[in-house]
Amino acid sequence: MKAIILAAGEGRRMRPLTLNKPKPLLRVRGKTILEHIFEALPKEIDEVIVVVKYLGKQIEDFLDDKFTDKKKTFVLGSDLGSAYSLLAAKPFIGASGRFVVIHGDDLPSKNEITECLKHESSILVCESCEPQNCGIIQLKSDGSLEKICEKTPEPKSNKVLSGVMVFRQEIFNCQPLSEQGGEYFLTSLINQYAKSFPVYPVYTGACRQFSSPGDLKTVEEVLNQRL
Repeated sequence: MKAIILAAGEGRRMRPLTLNKPKPLLRVRGKTILEHIFEALPKEIDEVIVVVKYLGKQIEDFLDDKFTDKKKTFVLGSDLGSAYSLLAAKPFIGASGRFVVIHGDDLPSKNEITECLKHESSILVCESCEPQNCGIIQLKSDGSLEKICEKTPEPKSNKVLSGVMVFRQEIFNCQPLSEQGGEYFLTSLINQYAKSFPVYPVYTGACRQFSSPGDLKTVEEVLNQRL
């Protein structure tokens, strides 16, 4: 099974930490974010497709040196947004069926990824203290996803999309839609996909948002609770 790690963004809100280093290479509890992600991958994942753009060579060199035993493919992402970065990985998925998508700035646990894999299609959901800056989930009566609303000024819920998703390859048939500021969010693809394929939420209480350099301490506390 393949995993796609979206690691193309600039991480502008994390500046100055990301002026000369991509966000996925920032360190939390002594390890880079990408190290945490790779170490959390369950044994079913035998190939990782890493979508890079901003300072991508740093990411490629780091992973090639650190994880020599894991099959990796590096793909050039897009400046237009996470939707186009995911679509850039389409040629490398082929007919492999389901796959996992992980945001390159998230810190999922192995258990969270495993729970998401129990569904044909799923998204990891957490409770956010800043839901206005996130994708708010809305559910259908059967408990599956209806849609995700990006960065709503007055959110009606604090349940938001976290950094792990499981999809079928049909999501690549969806078309990106421009949202705020002309950016093409991954959620535009998910919302179209959810109209044809049930997407089930997997809940975790651990919210790991990186909105500013000061958030690193909070995220470290979340990771400490896993120990």
